Amino acid sequence: MSEQINPIVSEKDMGADGKLRKWSTGRKVKWIIWIVIILAVALGFWHQHYMRSDSQIKAVFDDNKANFQTTAEFMIESISCEKPTLPKGKCSIKSLTENNACKSVKKELEELERRNVTYIDSDGLTVKFYTIYDHYYIYRSPISSSGGEDNLGDGWSYVKTSKS
Repeated sequence: MSEQINPIVSEKDMGADGKLRKWSTGRKVKWIIWIVIILAVALGFWHQHYMRSDSQIKAVFDDNKANFQTTAEFMIESISCEKPTLPKGKCSIKSLTENNACKSVKKELEELERRNVTYIDSDGLTVKFYTIYDHYYIYRSPISSSGGEDNLGDGWSYVKTSKS
């Protein structure tokens, strides 16, 4: 009977006696280093995207406050008027950007999309800006009677959500 060699095992891994050689210490170390590097990169990515600190959340908001404010006021005005040009409820930034009724705030919407805001939800008194991270920003209009924590000032707050 002829011996068949497993095609996955290369010739250099075979010993003179036809048996599979053990890995050298150098080869083991090289593989362990690669595994550690891959795990470190994955952990860094996860931490950057899902473990935002309060100061980072506030910094993103502060850097873009004018865009948030302009868009929130536009959304409330467009929904609360006699002939609403926008529907109540949750809309994606992309669909709002393409909507002709939103031409006046298109630049702001595009900037918010670049800042990882994906959806806007408005009921006419409050506007929620949902991000890809574990939080969203809320604007409560001055005529809104709903209380709530005002942790960003001027009617603005953010809420951390738990992702399951």
